[in-house]
Amino acid sequence: MNTEEMQARLAELELENRKLKREVRNLNNAIAREKTAYVTVLNQQKASTFVQRARDRYLAILLENSPNTIAFVGHTNRIEFCTSFFVRSTGFAQITDVLGRTVHEVFGNLPHFESSQNFQDALDAAVISRNTATFEAMFQNRIHENKQRYFNCLFVPMNDDDGNDIGYILMLHDVTTLKRSQEEALAASKAKSNFLSSMSHEIRTPMNAIIGMTAIGRGEKDISRKNLAFEKIGKASTHLLGVVNDILDISKIESGKMELAFADFSLSHMIDTVLVVVAQNVRDKHQKFYMNIDSSIPDRLNGDDQRLAQVITNILSNAVKFTPEGGNIRLNIKLLELLDDGNRCKIQISVKDSGIGISEEQQKKLFSAFQQAEAGTSRKYGGSGLGLVISKRIIEMMHGDIEVVSGIGKGSYFNMTAVLGIAESNSSDGQDDAVDVQNVDLSGKTILVVDDIDINLEIVSALLEPTNLTVETATGGIDAIEAFKADPSRYDLIFMDMQMPEMDGLQTTEIIRNMPNEQAKSVPIIAMTANVFKEDIEKCLNAGMNGHLGKPIDINEAVKVLVHYLK
Repeated sequence: MNTEEMQARLAELELENRKLKREVRNLNNAIAREKTAYVTVLNQQKASTFVQRARDRYLAILLENSPNTIAFVGHTNRIEFCTSFFVRSTGFAQITDVLGRTVHEVFGNLPHFESSQNFQDALDAAVISRNTATFEAMFQNRIHENKQRYFNCLFVPMNDDDGNDIGYILMLHDVTTLKRSQEEALAASKAKSNFLSSMSHEIRTPMNAIIGMTAIGRGEKDISRKNLAFEKIGKASTHLLGVVNDILDISKIESGKMELAFADFSLSHMIDTVLVVVAQNVRDKHQKFYMNIDSSIPDRLNGDDQRLAQVITNILSNAVKFTPEGGNIRLNIKLLELLDDGNRCKIQISVKDSGIGISEEQQKKLFSAFQQAEAGTSRKYGGSGLGLVISKRIIEMMHGDIEVVSGIGKGSYFNMTAVLGIAESNSSDGQDDAVDVQNVDLSGKTILVVDDIDINLEIVSALLEPTNLTVETATGGIDAIEAFKADPSRYDLIFMDMQMPEMDGLQTTEIIRNMPNEQAKSVPIIAMTANVFKEDIEKCLNAGMNGHLGKPIDINEAVKVLVHYLK
């Protein structure tokens, strides 16, 4: 082979070599692509498996912690899957006790329905119709047979991708707490309705007496019979005021606004005041009343004597009311212990009677608001049924307790404790005795009474007449401002109604206090209002008033105020 032939052959070989290299390179690239694709697929499969496992894990957690009892029932009506909560709710020990059973076998005869259609009928109807259905069930748990549980049941039919019936999901949501709350709310509503009915009776009864005796007294010409009518009007009014005060007190308790007013007081004087209230009823029923007060109790104490007197009066009044004629009533007050190095004392107050007694069942209702010991009590004996509820709250606020021991026909024994302060001065010189209106002379003093109700002005003027005061009146805030502006030095004190049209008592007081004269700043202004909550009294004081009188006006309290500011 010559040189030219050899060179041609080498050129051919070079081309073939290049071709082979190109084919090898393409083959490597193809292998690399396949490898990349394989790795991608493998990674996707791994990722899909991870996602599936994570989804299964979280689904299991979700199902096991669901507040619903969930079961999947196959088309053979046997349970193929259920949650642990489903097992517990139906009373079985473990999940294997449930799987493979029919719904009928699981629930058996346990469910009891409030409606006429029972659980199985409702479920069977849903299975036949293959429609999503909801219904309510109430049944007793196998484990806790004394506890009824309420469930909302949801039936959801299930089909595969081809629309074939594969079974259904049954979910039971426990609504026992909601149901119990509804029942309690209904019971409370019923109790309050009964209470309002009772209060209507309690309010209308004295009102009927007041209206009737007013008509009788107006027509009587005989003074003694007219006075008798006035006396009965007075008793009926006092009873009506007691009912209203009970309603206000229970309103304070329910709203958390009841508070105590602390002051020094005489225990013996407070007890004397209580006895005045109940003495006449004791005499009328020819009952025997016994009292013993521990002599080791300091007479001068510190606390809310009016609230404590209210409690003792209520317990004693009940004892008198429920004890027949000729029966016995005992009041004992005993020192239990001295506290805080002798600065406070714990006392025991007990009232024992020989009355009709209280059954064990009735005792459970004694201290419940809006209930009396029995439904007929208010009709037979009268009363709002709130006294003991109020008394218990007052005693608890005094760091004490109240309990009752009684039985039908065995009388009742009420035992109370209270913690009171001991006054620094234990002489009775500072005793706040009642004021005798007939012996108070306020001649030369002039007061202004502001009220938009004419009859209220007439009543205050007439009641204060024995004191020889000069009483001038204004029928509203604007009239009061004009009268005071005309002659500021004329008035020694102002009684100011709080609720008036156009301008109320607070606005009127603020305007008077801002007048540019010394008398406007110093004249005592006393609020007159039926609003006796603490925040109402604080509003009066913040507006520049000096004190507060509750309505209806207690003439004795009004004269005390007058004596305090004018003498």
